[in-house]
Amino acid sequence: MNMRAWWLDCECDEDVAFYRRHIVKPAATIDWIREQQQMAEEEESIPRKEINTDVLKPLFKHISKLDQQILRMHYAEGMKWREISDKLGYNLSYLWKREKRALEKLRAIIDRDGLSPWRKEDE
Repeated sequence: MNMRAWWLDCECDEDVAFYRRHIVKPAATIDWIREQQQMAEEEESIPRKEINTDVLKPLFKHISKLDQQILRMHYAEGMKWREISDKLGYNLSYLWKREKRALEKLRAIIDRDGLSPWRKEDE
């Protein structure tokens, strides 16, 4: 059976209307999905910048041990927020606030000192 028309076998008009609304996507939605896929493909072709850890290490002394631990667990170790919450014993909203404030503080220091957190291409 043709997968695009399987809902035509429905016995009830309400079922047909439901499937048309939820399964068959409007052309605008399909165009948007294609645009998103093209953008993702273009982003893959852009070379990624590598973080300069030599700059980040001295910056970490400006934030608390807990903030360092939160950032390290989430970004370096790739832990999910729920795992970090369980391990450290804090609720999620508190951890998110700490992470946001720590990143803001690090950004302010980088801007103030004119540092670049990205590794230079010739290194």
